Amino acid sequence: MRKLFLASSALAASVMMVDIGLAGTLIPVVPPPGSTYTAVFGINDNDVIVGSRFDSAGVEHGFFGTLDGNYTPIEVTGQPDVIGTEPRGINNEGFIAGTAYANGFCFGYEFLRKPNGMIGLFKNDDGVPLDGTAQGITVNAQSSGDYFTNGCANRTGYYAKGGNYKHDLKLSVDAPIVRVRGINKSLTYSGAFNDSAGVLHGFLLQNGVTKVIDYPSKKSVGSGFQAINDKGLVTGGWSDADGGNHPFTYDSSSGTFTPFTPKELTGFVTLWGLNNSGLLAVQTDAGISYIYCPRKKSRCPKGGSATVGVKPSLAASPRISP
Repeated sequence: MRKLFLASSALAASVMMVDIGLAGTLIPVVPPPGSTYTAVFGINDNDVIVGSRFDSAGVEHGFFGTLDGNYTPIEVTGQPDVIGTEPRGINNEGFIAGTAYANGFCFGYEFLRKPNGMIGLFKNDDGVPLDGTAQGITVNAQSSGDYFTNGCANRTGYYAKGGNYKHDLKLSVDAPIVRVRGINKSLTYSGAFNDSAGVLHGFLLQNGVTKVIDYPSKKSVGSGFQAINDKGLVTGGWSDADGGNHPFTYDSSSGTFTPFTPKELTGFVTLWGLNNSGLLAVQTDAGISYIYCPRKKSRCPKGGSATVGVKPSLAASPRISP
């Protein structure tokens, strides 16, 4: 299963400890029928989730629906080289962005599924399908993603609307590989980039201003962001020298990192999408996914299991690039 990309070193950052006593509930995601591995990547404000399942033959299939297991399948068809469908993001209107992995591609076709079930491919100005990852999506079907260039050696971020590519997203830093993962209604983008030395860094991009933000731990050898909600809360993770992944949330308004370390979860854990109530899509390498509901939220979707807690927060000042 694809995991959060992490690389080789991190920049220094100032750190302070803030104990906010965060706790909440883990809600198991009902696996779709025939699933041997279930991954949930996104959740909208209507508590509709989107993700994928692997069947016994190792083929990936997309789905979306409610946490009680009332799912609708998603399959990208009509392209003979497609080998799997992986939806990544869903907005409140029901638009879904994702990737259809395909032979002969670096990754595969990037697609937008409309609420009426029609699926279209993201294409560049020359009509060529984009090859990469489509994930972020917000109001009015505004979306973000990235695509490969130069024989899969480089990646570039982009902005799209209604399933139509509009323009590239340029970072004002040395970034030959850019992974744009999130977008919110303010058109703030979140993601990660590798610099020319291969080091992975998280970033936020708004109005042409790039903020490079690294997880403030001496044990980190790279960190990056995934989704961002309208309140500026971001999901992400950092890696250690042994290849372990350590998920966190980052509050961009206060500059505060909160490690996500519920004792009930072990192994490789990844945080993907989130909604505006702070519900998080949680993936484990055991093939079981959860939705995490903060205790401060008065209503959690049905199916909650264990109450969990996380460690005290870390705060760090971002490095801002003009």
